[in-house]
Amino acid sequence: MNRKKLAQNSYMKAANGKVISEISTGEKRTYLKLEDIPRFLENLFIVTEDQKFHDHAGVDLSGISRALLINSQNKTIEQGGSTITLQLARNVYLSHDRTYNRKLSELIYAYQIERKKSKPEIMELYLNAIYFSNGAYGIEAASQYYLK
Repeated sequence: MNRKKLAQNSYMKAANGKVISEISTGEKRTYLKLEDIPRFLENLFIVTEDQKFHDHAGVDLSGISRALLINSQNKTIEQGGSTITLQLARNVYLSHDRTYNRKLSELIYAYQIERKKSKPEIMELYLNAIYFSNGAYGIEAASQYYLK
């Protein structure tokens, strides 16, 4: 697993500090350290995306089992059983293809991420990598886009 740095916006500022130009690669993102992210937002994502985040090593076997059962019954890939770590692996290193090969790669990447990073580091990366539509990547870009 290679070390990947998330793209960020660059800003040109006037002498008074006012932003006069913004440069991005198409992914609007302003990276925030976890300590600069309100704790309630971190908890909100844990509650909605991965309630067992602090208890598993990147994979929630009960969630994957449920997804496999539903997918086999419907003969399609509708459910993913993704944890925050699995979503991080997909968002940063992989495609969004709905294939079993991609899901297997996701499991391998998630295992490696959990071995090399702490839960706070994983959460920080996740909250800065997640896509919120309209070109906004990460919670700061989303807040700037949706709350201004």
